[in-house]
Amino acid sequence: MATCWKMRSSTPLRAVLLGCRRRGECLRIEVWDTGLGIPPDRLDDVFQEFVQISDGDHGGSRGLGLGLAIVQRLAHLLKHRVDVRSRSGHGSLFAIEVPIVGDRRAYKPHRPLMLASEHAGRGFAIVIEDDAVILDGMRALLETWGYQVGTASSANEALACISAKRRCPDLILSDYRLKDEQTGLDAVRDIRAFCNVGIPALILTGDTSEERADEVARNGCRILHKPFSPDQLAEMLRILQETERPSRVKPRAQSQRP
Repeated sequence: MATCWKMRSSTPLRAVLLGCRRRGECLRIEVWDTGLGIPPDRLDDVFQEFVQISDGDHGGSRGLGLGLAIVQRLAHLLKHRVDVRSRSGHGSLFAIEVPIVGDRRAYKPHRPLMLASEHAGRGFAIVIEDDAVILDGMRALLETWGYQVGTASSANEALACISAKRRCPDLILSDYRLKDEQTGLDAVRDIRAFCNVGIPALILTGDTSEERADEVARNGCRILHKPFSPDQLAEMLRILQETERPSRVKPRAQSQRP
């Protein structure tokens, strides 16, 4: 027995079909689309972080290329199988099989609290980005790495998040260009002043000029140029946390004493 729902796509002449069917003790959930498909030699690539297969018509919004990577990682942790089939020019099928849980038995994860127990020491990271899709993707990626994550689109939202959590972040990640002519460096300065702590900070930018690199360095931050791989981001976060520790900011008058 199968159940299907048909959804319209924002892209002209496209459609998405969501269906599910029972296979023994599992439920197979399938997502079909009528897009341009994926070349056979790129099927494995779509599950890599920050990889996108361009179809030349994305309506102005392409996202970050993290969705399928997160799906596969979570499916692997839960020991579920993810399948993909595609024909160039005809569309694609993505499917995942999950166990059916009845009233007579409770589902017990293979390793309950695995992420929390293994990565509890990663700390609290605040991510600042004014693109909602990218912000959500960064949050999801960092959470899979074991961070507690607060998100904001501006310095003011970041300060509100910190106030609500009643905890200063251990790490700041910010896009360089934010809305209302703000920069990530403005946000970093505001957060450090609010917490009175020299919090390690990473600025993400596509600007590779020496002028931008010097500006970031003068403000006591690290820089990571776009596009970057998840491995590059993870390595930079490791370096930040191993070499730079949050420290109290000395008042200006005290720092000028002989």
